[in-house]
Amino acid sequence: MRDRRFDNAFHSFCADIPAWFRQDPRRVAVFGDAGQVSVVASGFALQADGGVTRARIIAIVSGNGLASARRVRAICDNMERLGVVAPAPGRHGYRDKPLCFGGWLETALVDWLEILVRAAAPWIDRTVPIDAATLARLFYHRVDALDRHGFDLAAGWPEIRFFQEHEAGYAILLDLASQDAGSPGVSRKGLSRAYGVSRFYVAGLIARAEERGWIESKGDRRAISLTPATRSRLRQWIARELAAVVVALETERRY
Repeated sequence: MRDRRFDNAFHSFCADIPAWFRQDPRRVAVFGDAGQVSVVASGFALQADGGVTRARIIAIVSGNGLASARRVRAICDNMERLGVVAPAPGRHGYRDKPLCFGGWLETALVDWLEILVRAAAPWIDRTVPIDAATLARLFYHRVDALDRHGFDLAAGWPEIRFFQEHEAGYAILLDLASQDAGSPGVSRKGLSRAYGVSRFYVAGLIARAEERGWIESKGDRRAISLTPATRSRLRQWIARELAAVVVALETERRY
């Protein structure tokens, strides 16, 4: 954070990730909260490491408390309906059938990877290919850290966990962070339209965040923004995010 290049990286990250979500409404439906992210990450990581089954994804994600086993199954079913996960051919049981992650999700995630690499580029000492193999390596590093060491990047960050656990919450949080501190703020209606969620949902999410002191209303209360304390902590969080990307992409062992 003391690096003079961090401000540009912070603003790039906070603007580009919400824009990535807004480009295709299916991205919120598949990648919109921490449980979904964990399923996608586990699927890509284990697929590159020799195959992935529904049972293995359930064990990792539910075992670390990121989502219940029932919810993981529902997420997998929804991803099959959306065509981003397909069962491998052959006779297998429901839980032990191999799953193939791909389709439009892979293309979308490679675009997401490009955003991460661009934001973290000042601290990466080599050219990083923007492709599915690099994406799998990044996910494998994160899943391995969680599965073997119990390392949860959001531990100790209740505001981050709160937004990540709600549909489109992380995109909304970063959208607010992308606004200048002196800006007039963002409307609840605008956030609802941007991410394809109802105005009642956004209003409820914002109300709970206001109660916790993370968001404040501005002017006539039609607009909202992050509180100064939340903005300061979010800068620390983004620094951690970028550091995790740098470590994963600079680590060559096992890949």
